[in-house]
Amino acid sequence: MSLLTSPRHVVTVHEPQVGVDEDGVETTTAGRGVEVRCNVHPVSASEAEQYGLTLSDAYRVTAPPGVWPGSPRALVIWEGDRYHQVGRPVRSRMGRATQHDRIYIHRGNDG
Repeated sequence: MSLLTSPRHVVTVHEPQVGVDEDGVETTTAGRGVEVRCNVHPVSASEAEQYGLTLSDAYRVTAPPGVWPGSPRALVIWEGDRYHQVGRPVRSRMGRATQHDRIYIHRGNDG
């Protein structure tokens, strides 16, 4: 067994739901959460620089291929903290045994 086939962490992914309130103002709320088994690691200094992130507030999530339900605006809850997905998942499909999706999450001011 590997970390790709038996991930150690669980995160909850909420897709944003966009609506309009009674005053006609666009609002965004977190939709129903989907639990995803994955691995969460701190980002490296080079990854943080590449994405313009702060090291202490950014993580790399590695998930089995195709299971990540989030969009670039998804809200991710991990260990009680709120994170936002940064960009689209990076898909790695070079070898059958090492296929995975890599997602970057960042804790903003609301975390």
